[in-house]
Amino acid sequence: MVTARAAVLATVMLLGGCELIADIPTSSASAQSDDAGGNGDDVITGDDAGGGDDAMPMPECTVNPDCTTAAKPTCGADHVCRACQIDTDCGVNGVCMVDGTCAAAARIMYVSPTGTGTTCSTAVPCALDQAVAQIAANRDVIKLAPLLYDRTATLAIAPAVPVVIAGEGATIRNMVAAMFGFTWTTTGDVTFTGITFDHNAKFGSECMGGKLTLARVTMKSSLLGFFAANPCDVTAERTVWTGNSLYSISIPDGTSTLHVRNSLFANNGTTDGTIAEIILQDAALTGAIENTTIANNLSNGQPSISCAGAFPIRNVISFGNAMPPTAACTVSYSDVEAGFAGTNTNNVTLNPLFVSATDYHLQPTSPVRGIGDPTNVLPLDIDFQPRPQPAGSAPDLGYDEVP
Repeated sequence: MVTARAAVLATVMLLGGCELIADIPTSSASAQSDDAGGNGDDVITGDDAGGGDDAMPMPECTVNPDCTTAAKPTCGADHVCRACQIDTDCGVNGVCMVDGTCAAAARIMYVSPTGTGTTCSTAVPCALDQAVAQIAANRDVIKLAPLLYDRTATLAIAPAVPVVIAGEGATIRNMVAAMFGFTWTTTGDVTFTGITFDHNAKFGSECMGGKLTLARVTMKSSLLGFFAANPCDVTAERTVWTGNSLYSISIPDGTSTLHVRNSLFANNGTTDGTIAEIILQDAALTGAIENTTIANNLSNGQPSISCAGAFPIRNVISFGNAMPPTAACTVSYSDVEAGFAGTNTNNVTLNPLFVSATDYHLQPTSPVRGIGDPTNVLPLDIDFQPRPQPAGSAPDLGYDEVP
């Protein structure tokens, strides 16, 4: 008897369930996106009243062409459109600009070490000097093939319009006959992205005036790193200085500006060196050094940063160098060597626990995690990881934010 009643109830429930399913509306209002613009913001939402745990975001994209907004041209691994980060985010022949947009193909001139063309196309690339000579308002991006470029003379760049020289995987090397690596005049606005400058005779690069941006650049194994002889507006973002014999940066001009962010200065100098790693020679210099790691530089008895005035340095790791920054530097929320004689504003003297002797990312157990300045937070680290993590906390020190 009990079994028969149970069977009847089961049948009623089954029929009732079918009836409920049949009564669900099937109008286009519930089946279609509420966003006619196709921006991928729609979601499939659950119909249960138990808190909406069955909500499932619709992917914005599966391939880059799905991302139609200029500011977010790249489909990320999470299927959400984002800014580009490296050139390949913009396709095989693309260039990722510093602002996260992809350069229009018509703007790009293509270069190879053996290029002989004049149109500077992908099919017939030209030489670097040829491309520089053809910079114009509608062709203002130069893309170097990812190869080795040996030079024996300085290339002076004085463009009438802002120019981007991109070269992920490209190395410019051995400017043995050159006094300087690259020079450009006060009319210049030059951005280098992705390029490695290697084994240059004296300066890896020099700013003679104007505006210089270094992004995702490596300056290595030169006698000197970077020098600004005249008033320059200099920004270095995600740039690495390593293996340079003397200093990495020297700026004598007080009307210049210097912004260094998410960058690394490591293993520069020599044991008998007498020059600081970063030399800021005029008290009037403006800018800041932020979330940067300065480690294991060898100049004997010299500071990691030498400041003539109260230059701001924050969220920085200065570790394993001969001496801490000089007392004039305004250092805050940083990890500095013992003996810093300046005003200590939330500074510490700790072993930051790098991943290894050659990898300056932080271990998860690093004591300098989450102790940065909560009012001065760069949104992304050197690897484009969000900062801070978790959101709402204080950032890690140095160029790395540990997930």
